[in-house]
Amino acid sequence: MDHRARFSTLSASYDDFLFAPVWEDANGMRVTVLSALARMNVDPWEEATRLAAMPKATAEKTLLSILDLVSGRIWTPPEAAAISARLVRLLPQPGQAAAGTANAATGTAIAATGTAKVSAQRTNYWWVWLGFWLVMSFMMPHHQATTPNAGAVTSESARSIPLDSGDADQVRGRQRQGGIKFIVQGGEKHEVTGHSFVAEASYATALNRDSTRVVSCNTTSIVRTLTALKRAGLLRRARGTLLRRATDPWESHLGGIMNTLVPEPEIPSHQGPDAQSVDPDLDVITMAVKVP
Repeated sequence: MDHRARFSTLSASYDDFLFAPVWEDANGMRVTVLSALARMNVDPWEEATRLAAMPKATAEKTLLSILDLVSGRIWTPPEAAAISARLVRLLPQPGQAAAGTANAATGTAIAATGTAKVSAQRTNYWWVWLGFWLVMSFMMPHHQATTPNAGAVTSESARSIPLDSGDADQVRGRQRQGGIKFIVQGGEKHEVTGHSFVAEASYATALNRDSTRVVSCNTTSIVRTLTALKRAGLLRRARGTLLRRATDPWESHLGGIMNTLVPEPEIPSHQGPDAQSVDPDLDVITMAVKVP
């Protein structure tokens, strides 16, 4: 629930009283009525409302007893009378306090109404999305049932041809034989396609090609970072060390290194040359270290 309306109304009624200074601590910090009540773990606005409803003399005695407990001081009777009288005079009159409470209640009711409206809107959105999902779920079986027939009339170039990994000649030969375009993943060599792809750096050169290679995630992050620096005129050369997990997170319990770091023996590691296959202008050398 939003309490801003309630507290803003109460603040307007009780600010003069709550923020009035009472004494200074030994460190010179000025203590207000609000601070004193908070130190007693008392809600300042509730206590101010309670004091405002009391007769003046009773409110002065009650307030002074609270201040005595918090400050640890013993004021002379004239000092105590002057302090309590000065502070109680800052409290709103009973009529003003009642009006503030009524306004606070109105603000709370308005806030509650607004919260209810937002909740109702969220519920409506949820039902809309649920309905959309149900419609799509009914459509999917029909789409799958019609896919084979649709595939029967597609051109030969849309066929999927299985290929063995790592054999560049076989990939190219089957591609020419089938007349299809293809994409390989970062585990393949650049020579398989003659083009390596990262959208930030080589999108334009990938247009209208028959094939491309999407580089590894590590190489992609290197190219993205260095490309941004290069375009900003902040890059001359890059030398970096990559810390790589030795195993995938979901296979950590099966094996892998523990409590140690294992540098890869070759420098540069393959990520640097891979980044240069995307952007030959990059002056980058990398080394890699396996970590748990």
